[in-house]
Amino acid sequence: MERHRFLPNSERLRAAGIEVWRNFYPPDLLARQARHCMSMPTRKETYTINSGESFPAPIDEANRFIKTFFDTRGRINTSVMKRYEPGESSNAFKWHQDPPELQDESLWVISLSGLAYLTAVDEDSEPIECPPNTLVKMPGKTWHKISPPVPEYGTREIQFFGYQK
Repeated sequence: MERHRFLPNSERLRAAGIEVWRNFYPPDLLARQARHCMSMPTRKETYTINSGESFPAPIDEANRFIKTFFDTRGRINTSVMKRYEPGESSNAFKWHQDPPELQDESLWVISLSGLAYLTAVDEDSEPIECPPNTLVKMPGKTWHKISPPVPEYGTREIQFFGYQK
């Protein structure tokens, strides 16, 4: 499949600096990230690295791919992998900004499995459908919420990258 940029129809989202990419990872890289997330002993794992360090495999491979694709030199030092089961609750389903220490740089959220809808900026914004292998890049201070996983599509797994000061 060919990777392509999908521009939200909403001028509000484009003006806010939100980018959406479909078929972002090569299939083998997507499969490795999803397997890692599925095999985690907990539903959420956070990885933070210092300058010159690497994330554990296969997360480091995804980090390098994003940095190369977006020409982002050294401004990613945090990765979070999460699983959301249909029917469970999460604060991610409510309007929020990510913590202040993550707000200075862009955030990259990649859907690894399942289906959900991301709403960003405000309630009047067009929801962004996030099937597997969708990357949403947004400024760190963006207000957003994600829908619970669509039950017919099962567990939703995501990967998040950002820069924590």
